[in-house]
Amino acid sequence: MTTRLQLFSLASTPAMRKGRFPADEALDERGRDETIAAGLIAHLPAHATLLCSPAAMARDTAALWQRPAIIEPALADMDHGHWRGRGLAEVAAETPAALAAWTRQAEAPAGGAESFLQVLARVGRWQEQLDYQGDVVALTHPAVIRAAILHALNAPASGFFRIEVPPLARFELRRSAQGWTWWPGI
Repeated sequence: MTTRLQLFSLASTPAMRKGRFPADEALDERGRDETIAAGLIAHLPAHATLLCSPAAMARDTAALWQRPAIIEPALADMDHGHWRGRGLAEVAAETPAALAAWTRQAEAPAGGAESFLQVLARVGRWQEQLDYQGDVVALTHPAVIRAAILHALNAPASGFFRIEVPPLARFELRRSAQGWTWWPGI
């Protein structure tokens, strides 16, 4: 049987809107309204397994579906270390070389914490161990979605920099006996 994995990118957060690295924020009123207006709730198959990142906003988003969600640690956002919650301009002024490396090198850690390469490995392990059949919906972050797509395509980590994942976007991957494939958002 095929596993159909729908990956939903969470709404923007107040920190993101201010040009800050993600922090563990709750879903604010604007994010809630945008999520509802985007119609993502309508795309959830009635029989789907609902998974979400452990982040507060992911749990708040899952609550909009009024269905129980399974918190999946592998769906957590990239750990931005000491950059977490800080402004991009502030980080660029303090550690320009580290920020430049992070934006160009998959193995460079974000704020001394997790690199894109590490996110790709974490998400790839999760995808290979995913044992749900049928429809699975995952509420998660852009870095995780990029990693899932790269894993499905068996593409290099440098592809992180070439995949745009806007807030409230939906991506679909399917796993069959032949492996993972990326499907256009339907």
